[in-house]
Amino acid sequence: MNENEDYHEFGEHTKSKLKLLGSYIPQWDYIVGRRRPKHFIIDCMAGTGYNEIENKKVKGSALIACKRLKYKLNLKIILIEKDTKKFKTLQKSVEEYLKDTNLIDELEKINFHCRDCNKIIDSVLNDIRDSISLFVIDSYSAPINELIEKIGSRTLNPRPFRMGTEIFIFFNAPYLNHYGKACINYKYEDLIKKTPLSKEERGAKKKIEEFNRIFGDESWQKVFKKFSETKDRIVHLLKLYIHKLKRFFRFAVPLSVKDYKGKLKYFFIFVTNHYEAFDMVYKKRNQIEIEGTLIQYCNLGRKFNLQENSRRILFKNLKRRISKDERILLSKILRYKTDFETDYFDENLERFFETLLKNRIDKQDEKISLKKGQKTLSPFKKKVEKISRTNALDYFQNLLSQLYEKKILKKGKRINGIGESFDRYYINPRFLRPNF
Repeated sequence: MNENEDYHEFGEHTKSKLKLLGSYIPQWDYIVGRRRPKHFIIDCMAGTGYNEIENKKVKGSALIACKRLKYKLNLKIILIEKDTKKFKTLQKSVEEYLKDTNLIDELEKINFHCRDCNKIIDSVLNDIRDSISLFVIDSYSAPINELIEKIGSRTLNPRPFRMGTEIFIFFNAPYLNHYGKACINYKYEDLIKKTPLSKEERGAKKKIEEFNRIFGDESWQKVFKKFSETKDRIVHLLKLYIHKLKRFFRFAVPLSVKDYKGKLKYFFIFVTNHYEAFDMVYKKRNQIEIEGTLIQYCNLGRKFNLQENSRRILFKNLKRRISKDERILLSKILRYKTDFETDYFDENLERFFETLLKNRIDKQDEKISLKKGQKTLSPFKKKVEKISRTNALDYFQNLLSQLYEKKILKKGKRINGIGESFDRYYINPRFLRPNF
């Protein structure tokens, strides 16, 4: 890496955020690009284009967006960065990337702005008008309420919750909790009247003003007065922020980004009014979070094959406590890196158990002929007609219940993006510890 290049250094956990962006942006661009002549990705705090993670350059959100230019789907990109030094590095990074990928002719589809996104947002919204747009707001703590309101106002006209606007929002709840509890003992009305202020009072006044801009009012203070535990404060700060987002968006999916020790670093929130978009991000969020859980319990920080090691550790711990089909189900949970809800199952597993049951029924009826030397028939290798989906789901549910009774799976209440309560099954983390 060139010593003159100024790339911001990030922790390993940043990959979770980039995975979510890298998964959703291509799908969004493909679906929207086929239907609309022009659509936009607006990166409000684009940085330098690359993130430095463990001394390696990793494409940031700006270059993840630029990668889609090769498909020529009428995508326009707006990159905003107020820091002059970072902005110059961003321009250089984008130009070099486009040259290396033979896309330099697409540079005209990218608009660069060396401005504060809060000050230029009116101009940007005027340029994109009613076009379908995806915003990425990757700030240090959280975007101010005024910025969200201006972008969110696109969803209110001509009717509430109009589709076509989606946002990825960086929300640093641990940061807000740390500084919020330090200034909760001060009253802002007293601070603005008092002069001179001590160093602590000046700091408290500055943070109170910052938090008021983020939440739009002083409602955040009620969280600190009502809850004393850090975990409770973080959860309710997130709920409060999402509640304010629900003025403009029906669905919200928060990704909890943690380091390899399991410590929460921040939330990355996706908001939309389109159910299919919500569903895509919701599934990917589940995969990323279960990956993070496995990494935390499987020899922390060491590079390893996630599926092989977690499977080996899990079944070594369980030994003979489970049946063959229960073992199959746990293997699939690890393979698809997801957990399950009682009323929402992964389609891959639905198909697998439908085919598995069909093969067994056919085998009992002596309708299956195995090749010479073949002992079993893989449900993936033989094309068969599906049996009743209800039968497969009932069998699936029964396996989940058995594993739950054995305390191999755990179950917890969750709230989805539309405010509905459901039960979620997930692998008991103690069975994923190497030294169980």
